[in-house]
Amino acid sequence: MRYIKMGILILSVLLLVVVTAQAAGKREAKYEFNVPDTSTVEINSNRHTRAEITEDKIQSIVTLDKFEKKLENDTLEIWFNEKAASIRIVDKRSGYIWGFVGVEKPDDLNKSWFEMANSLCTIEYYDKKEAEKKVSLSSSEIKKEYQWNADSLECKLNAEKLGIELAFTMTLNEDHLTFSVLNDSLKESGDSKIKALYFVPFLGTTREAEMNGYMFVPDGSGALIRYGAAMAYSSGFSKKVYGADIGIDLLESASGMMASRSDDYLVDEPQILMPIYGMVHGPEQNGILAVLEEGEEYATITANTSGITTNYNWVGARFDYRQSYMHPTTKAGNGIYKPQELANQMNPKISFYFLTGTDADYSGMAVYYRGLLEEKGILKAERVDNTIPLRLDIIGADIKKGFLYNPLKVFTTTQEAQRILSELEKEGIGNITMAYMGWQDGGMNGAKYSELSFESNVGNKNDFIALKEKLEEKNGRFYLYLNPITANKDQINKARQSLVTLSKSYAKIKRADNQLMFPESFFIKPSVAIDFIKNSREKLDAFPFAYDNIGYRLYADYTRNHWVTREETEELFKESMSMQQDSLALYNPNQYLWNNTSEYFDIPMVNSQYLYETDTVPFLQIVLKGNIDYYAPYANQGFYSTNSILKMIEYGAYPSFVVTESLNYELTDTPQVDRFTVNFDDWKSSIINIYQKINEALLPVEGAKIIDHKVMVPGIVRVSYDNGINLYVNYTAEDSVVENETIPAHGFSVVER
Repeated sequence: MRYIKMGILILSVLLLVVVTAQAAGKREAKYEFNVPDTSTVEINSNRHTRAEITEDKIQSIVTLDKFEKKLENDTLEIWFNEKAASIRIVDKRSGYIWGFVGVEKPDDLNKSWFEMANSLCTIEYYDKKEAEKKVSLSSSEIKKEYQWNADSLECKLNAEKLGIELAFTMTLNEDHLTFSVLNDSLKESGDSKIKALYFVPFLGTTREAEMNGYMFVPDGSGALIRYGAAMAYSSGFSKKVYGADIGIDLLESASGMMASRSDDYLVDEPQILMPIYGMVHGPEQNGILAVLEEGEEYATITANTSGITTNYNWVGARFDYRQSYMHPTTKAGNGIYKPQELANQMNPKISFYFLTGTDADYSGMAVYYRGLLEEKGILKAERVDNTIPLRLDIIGADIKKGFLYNPLKVFTTTQEAQRILSELEKEGIGNITMAYMGWQDGGMNGAKYSELSFESNVGNKNDFIALKEKLEEKNGRFYLYLNPITANKDQINKARQSLVTLSKSYAKIKRADNQLMFPESFFIKPSVAIDFIKNSREKLDAFPFAYDNIGYRLYADYTRNHWVTREETEELFKESMSMQQDSLALYNPNQYLWNNTSEYFDIPMVNSQYLYETDTVPFLQIVLKGNIDYYAPYANQGFYSTNSILKMIEYGAYPSFVVTESLNYELTDTPQVDRFTVNFDDWKSSIINIYQKINEALLPVEGAKIIDHKVMVPGIVRVSYDNGINLYVNYTAEDSVVENETIPAHGFSVVER
């Protein structure tokens, strides 16, 4: 039986402008206004996905001329040219040929780039003067030995002049090709030091706009970089998998970008949460999904459009054995940049999955990748509810700037939190996920780092248990918020607890606004963080936790005589999270923690919006939907426009709010001053309205998985689920008819296929 549900959002969501009161105890004035219609501008920006161009079958742009067939199975053929150290891959399902630039050097590439653009691998290195250079397998500077087996190639390479040698295998498996460095094969005996290694970075390369297609990078929710004419961008895409390593990378808060306002009002870029990238030649025709399987902790995803150094579009993974860092030469911290002395210990491994037909686009890649993660047990089916969950983060207490000392400021007691729940229950909202912040003795920024006792002015242990039970009666979930990764200067003993960088300084992020109570955040040693997590689990076993920062911070510690590598930190974090209760919430977690994540907070809903990123796509959401409950950023901290609500529906994300019982002006002179509007009563009507609309749209697909995401025409999106539901979203200002369905302006339709 067929049914249709429709929802219209324009004018339905009332937003609040709060005027700060000047006197204590005075209630703020509250103004309501309608959202201006800017959807036409936004839907054509790179914050959304473009409609695909329908075209005839893409023809292969490379041939097998001068190549010899070496490996074959039921799906793929591997052809090889020894002089160019290059391969061609034939997908037998479609006949399409994947390759590189070509065996004859084009006029627009110099010798070094031409060798890289064809070779199976490229090595970057530091010469004896510590200058960065590169050499590729096809270069005459490299001595190589090939051994072909039934389903693989083993290659030993020796750059004798550099004193660098290693060995790798290329293995054919069903629908994919895997490259892997052999254990202990890397040797350095000269003045040069290995910097990085690429495997087939120019696989699938295209020249300018010679075909319809794109590169995919896992930037935020996902980004496409469509092929186009050469453009003079200053740099290409380059981001470290799992985010910057604060033990060696220089960290900065959001860049000022020549803005006239304070840097503090800008947001940091999203990071790479998944070790993957992809390339498409003709949407729904030919695609490659690359999956980094080992060494990803030290890898960087790079993507370059035509016009950046070369006229070619290429995307790859760079495995970084070393990188430059600030080596201090004076006590004042001045120094010079030099490469790491010791190479990162890893054996890079990467697999290339060849996709065809409907699998060969960003949706197909995401569904395929989800299947790989499910096979490994990393993703499991999510909990299915009778109504969608609403996330409420509650701020209990914090400190307030004082003259002689910083007194405690209570924002929300447990009794007041009970009242907030009752107000929402009256409106039929019972499935609430709550993370309680500032519950510790001293509040969020006043509690010592290892503090695990309750702030009595907020509530005692029994009060929190009662609050937890009240939530669970309505099928909700309760978490105590903890941030084991960062702390302010008053919360820690820096000498014992703060992370030490390779530059021998304490790792920290400093914000530009020195008027803040705590402009600096210090990072905690992995061992100290693990002890804190273990103690929290042992002492407060009645409560599940929502851990902030640990999900998306991955770093090395260079404390003298106690080094901890980035990979070792990952293992420590994974082990600590696996020991939690069945219910565990994480803020924006990297992929290696997904198998322990019950709820995913603050999922990215856009990419970094670099000029060359042409589309934002819900790749991350397609992977996770039906496996992990995930929530959008706080609606009352900026993500509240009509388009934002429609995007939550399109991406299958649940709504989030951070609230207090206090009035907004009471946040002044506290570390919570950034949260400009959090009073529950001010936001109550909007919380109800937003939740009801999103619940109407997403409840029919609760527990289901996304199997396809497609822009039908600009501004109209169809999201297909595996339970037979099509969810249409209309960002335009007019009712639209698509596939014989009428989708209301600024609204949605839920249709059974």
